[in-house]
Amino acid sequence: MLSIRKNEPAATAVAPSPLSPPPLAGRSATWGPSVVGADLSIVGNLMSAGELHIHGTVQGDIQGVNVLVRETAKITGTISGHDVIVHGEVMGSVKADRVVLAASCKLEGDVFHQSLSIEQGAFFEGKSRRRSPQSDGAATK
Repeated sequence: MLSIRKNEPAATAVAPSPLSPPPLAGRSATWGPSVVGADLSIVGNLMSAGELHIHGTVQGDIQGVNVLVRETAKITGTISGHDVIVHGEVMGSVKADRVVLAASCKLEGDVFHQSLSIEQGAFFEGKSRRRSPQSDGAATK
Protein backbone atom coordinates (compact mmCIF):
# COMPACT_ATOMS: atom_id res chain seq x y z
CA MET A 1 0.00 0.00 0.00
CA LEU A 2 1.28 3.44 -0.89
CA SER A 3 1.10 6.24 1.64
CA ILE A 4 2.49 9.75 1.60
CA ARG A 5 3.20 11.61 4.79
CA LYS A 6 2.00 15.18 5.00
CA ASN A 7 5.42 16.49 6.06
CA GLU A 8 7.23 15.06 3.03
CA PRO A 9 6.87 16.39 -0.51
CA ALA A 10 5.29 13.99 -2.99
CA ALA A 11 7.75 12.19 -5.23
CA THR A 12 7.43 12.87 -8.91
CA ALA A 13 8.45 10.34 -11.49
CA VAL A 14 9.71 11.43 -14.87
CA ALA A 15 9.43 8.82 -17.59
CA PRO A 16 12.33 8.75 -20.03
CA SER A 17 11.43 9.93 -23.50
CA PRO A 18 11.35 7.18 -26.13
CA LEU A 19 13.16 9.66 -28.36
CA SER A 20 16.10 10.02 -25.96
CA PRO A 21 19.45 9.57 -27.70
CA PRO A 22 21.40 6.41 -26.92
CA PRO A 23 24.33 6.72 -24.50
CA LEU A 24 27.68 7.77 -25.86
CA ALA A 25 30.32 5.10 -26.44
CA GLY A 26 31.95 4.11 -23.19
CA ARG A 27 28.96 5.24 -21.11
CA SER A 28 26.87 2.08 -21.25
CA ALA A 29 27.14 1.61 -17.47
CA THR A 30 24.13 3.88 -16.98
CA TRP A 31 22.06 1.62 -19.21
CA GLY A 32 23.27 -1.72 -17.87
CA PRO A 33 24.03 -4.86 -19.86
CA SER A 34 22.15 -6.05 -22.92
CA VAL A 35 20.45 -9.34 -22.05
CA VAL A 36 19.39 -12.28 -24.22
CA GLY A 37 16.82 -14.05 -22.05
CA ALA A 38 16.66 -17.81 -21.53
CA ASP A 39 13.44 -18.02 -23.56
CA LEU A 40 14.98 -16.24 -26.57
CA SER A 41 16.62 -17.86 -29.61
CA ILE A 42 18.55 -15.68 -32.05
CA VAL A 43 19.79 -16.67 -35.49
CA GLY A 44 22.26 -14.00 -36.56
CA ASN A 45 25.18 -12.00 -35.25
CA LEU A 46 25.13 -9.85 -32.09
CA MET A 47 27.30 -6.74 -31.69
CA SER A 48 27.40 -4.49 -28.65
CA ALA A 49 29.62 -1.60 -27.59
CA GLY A 50 29.02 -2.63 -23.99
CA GLU A 51 28.25 -5.65 -21.86
CA LEU A 52 26.24 -8.68 -23.04
CA HIS A 53 24.60 -11.32 -20.85
CA ILE A 54 23.50 -14.38 -22.79
CA HIS A 55 20.99 -16.74 -21.17
CA GLY A 56 19.33 -18.07 -24.34
CA THR A 57 20.32 -19.65 -27.65
CA VAL A 58 22.40 -17.83 -30.28
CA GLN A 59 23.38 -19.23 -33.67
CA GLY A 60 25.84 -16.64 -34.90
CA ASP A 61 28.83 -14.61 -33.85
CA ILE A 62 28.80 -12.46 -30.71
CA GLN A 63 30.93 -9.36 -30.20
CA GLY A 64 30.94 -7.15 -27.12
CA VAL A 65 33.27 -5.52 -24.64
CA ASN A 66 32.30 -7.89 -21.81
CA VAL A 67 30.41 -11.08 -22.68
CA LEU A 68 28.87 -13.29 -20.01
CA VAL A 69 27.54 -16.66 -21.18
CA ARG A 70 25.22 -17.97 -18.45
CA GLU A 71 24.54 -21.62 -17.56
CA THR A 72 21.37 -21.84 -19.67
CA ALA A 73 23.03 -20.42 -22.81
CA LYS A 74 23.80 -22.43 -25.94
CA ILE A 75 25.94 -20.65 -28.52
CA THR A 76 27.07 -21.81 -31.95
CA GLY A 77 29.55 -19.29 -33.33
CA THR A 78 32.55 -17.13 -32.44
CA ILE A 79 32.55 -14.97 -29.30
CA SER A 80 34.82 -11.90 -29.31
CA GLY A 81 35.40 -9.32 -26.60
CA HIS A 82 37.74 -7.88 -24.01
CA ASP A 83 36.47 -10.14 -21.19
CA VAL A 84 34.54 -13.35 -21.90
CA ILE A 85 33.20 -15.55 -19.10
CA VAL A 86 31.59 -18.86 -20.10
CA HIS A 87 29.26 -20.81 -17.82
CA GLY A 88 27.11 -22.39 -20.57
CA GLU A 89 27.66 -24.27 -23.85
CA VAL A 90 29.70 -22.87 -26.74
CA MET A 91 30.37 -24.59 -30.06
CA GLY A 92 32.92 -22.28 -31.66
CA SER A 93 35.94 -20.19 -30.87
CA VAL A 94 36.43 -17.56 -28.17
CA LYS A 95 38.68 -14.56 -28.84
CA ALA A 96 39.31 -12.22 -25.91
CA ASP A 97 41.98 -10.59 -23.82
CA ARG A 98 40.70 -12.39 -20.71
CA VAL A 99 38.79 -15.68 -20.89
CA VAL A 100 37.29 -17.53 -17.93
CA LEU A 101 35.87 -21.04 -18.37
CA ALA A 102 33.68 -21.68 -15.34
CA ALA A 103 33.14 -25.13 -13.82
CA SER A 104 29.74 -25.44 -15.51
CA CYS A 105 30.95 -24.57 -19.02
CA LYS A 106 31.17 -26.81 -22.05
CA LEU A 107 33.37 -25.32 -24.78
CA GLU A 108 34.14 -27.14 -28.02
CA GLY A 109 36.41 -24.82 -29.99
CA ASP A 110 39.64 -22.86 -29.88
CA VAL A 111 40.45 -20.09 -27.42
CA PHE A 112 42.59 -17.09 -28.42
CA HIS A 113 43.54 -15.09 -25.31
CA GLN A 114 46.06 -13.09 -23.32
CA SER A 115 44.83 -14.55 -20.04
CA LEU A 116 42.99 -17.87 -19.65
CA SER A 117 41.44 -19.29 -16.48
CA ILE A 118 39.86 -22.76 -16.43
CA GLU A 119 37.96 -23.76 -13.31
CA GLN A 120 37.98 -27.36 -12.11
CA GLY A 121 35.11 -29.25 -13.75
CA ALA A 122 35.01 -27.17 -16.93
CA PHE A 123 34.79 -29.08 -20.22
CA PHE A 124 37.17 -27.71 -22.86
CA GLU A 125 37.86 -29.50 -26.14
CA GLY A 126 40.04 -27.46 -28.46
CA LYS A 127 43.26 -25.48 -28.71
CA SER A 128 44.44 -22.63 -26.55
CA ARG A 129 46.48 -19.94 -28.28
CA ARG A 130 48.00 -16.95 -26.55
CA ARG A 131 47.62 -13.67 -28.46
CA SER A 132 50.01 -10.78 -28.37
CA PRO A 133 48.67 -7.64 -26.62
CA GLN A 134 48.91 -5.75 -29.92
CA SER A 135 46.55 -8.09 -31.76
CA ASP A 136 43.12 -6.64 -32.51
CA GLY A 137 40.29 -9.17 -31.85
CA ALA A 138 40.89 -11.06 -35.09
CA ALA A 139 43.28 -13.82 -34.24
CA THR A 140 44.76 -15.72 -37.12
CA LYS A 141 44.80 -19.48 -37.73
